Amino acid sequence: MPLASSQPTVQKARENGYALAAVDSNGGGYGIMRAWLETAEELKASLIIDVYARNACHQGMSRIGPAARHMIDQFAPTVPVAIHLDHPQTPADSAEPAGSSLGPGPSGPGAPLWARAASS
Repeated sequence: MPLASSQPTVQKARENGYALAAVDSNGGGYGIMRAWLETAEELKASLIIDVYARNACHQGMSRIGPAARHMIDQFAPTVPVAIHLDHPQTPADSAEPAGSSLGPGPSGPGAPLWARAASS
């Protein structure tokens, strides 16, 4: 199943009167992420995984999607799973340049997180 979009997933839960888990991946290594995904699959429940923006930027935005896709395909292939970028500071935080691995870019307080992480 392709990655779900959080907005329709939340809307469907609201309309149908059920809770939707949004779990924090911050500090959640392979074991805890696997447990969340396996539980969602077993319960046939949608899931939102929050990825803290600073951690994602530190590791490289371009790595988050493939890593999430791999785990979702392996442990929760039949349920909707959305990835939510948690606490971005600017709209550009979710748009690391294509092909970049946190290479040089704008810096300073107004720069996207990925650029500030690259310059630190």
